[in-house]
Amino acid sequence: MKTIFFSRSFGIILWEMVTCTVPYNKIDPIAVMWGVAKGTLKLPIPPSIPEGFKLLMTMCWEQQPSNRPSFQQIIKHLDIKTPEIILFEQEQEYAELTHICSTEINENLSKLPTIDISSILQLTNDQLMEKRKEELQQITDIRRCYEIRTQQINTLYIELKSLMIQLEEREQVIKKKEHLNF
Repeated sequence: MKTIFFSRSFGIILWEMVTCTVPYNKIDPIAVMWGVAKGTLKLPIPPSIPEGFKLLMTMCWEQQPSNRPSFQQIIKHLDIKTPEIILFEQEQEYAELTHICSTEINENLSKLPTIDISSILQLTNDQLMEKRKEELQQITDIRRCYEIRTQQINTLYIELKSLMIQLEEREQVIKKKEHLNF
């Protein structure tokens, strides 16, 4: 389950590596946390970067954690896109693209609305209660996903243990047969 949360961070790190830009630079950290949590603030994906990276970032930044890729899926995606990545890594192209990306990002970031924390603090009690209910629902969804994963792990453990016992029994039978043959 945790890897689903970490995949969002991986998407941000990938964005930072590709664009050579500090994410959410010059934006209040509290506003970033609020905007990202609510899905109203996303890093702009420059159109000039390879499609494979765009897709991977978009998948990593899905609002619902269960819709984000696992690290195994990320690795498979990167393996499939290796030719595109190799082309992207060529120095001259990379330098040009970095400059283009930086320009595009600065343009997009300047278009982002600023979040006024004081207006957020003035929310009515009803709005706060509604937001708390949404947050609790998200927590419930995450917990449910965690419980399902735990059940799956327990089932796999029981199956593995059963197979290990069967294997040990077979080994004992084979040893007895070998002992009788000598």
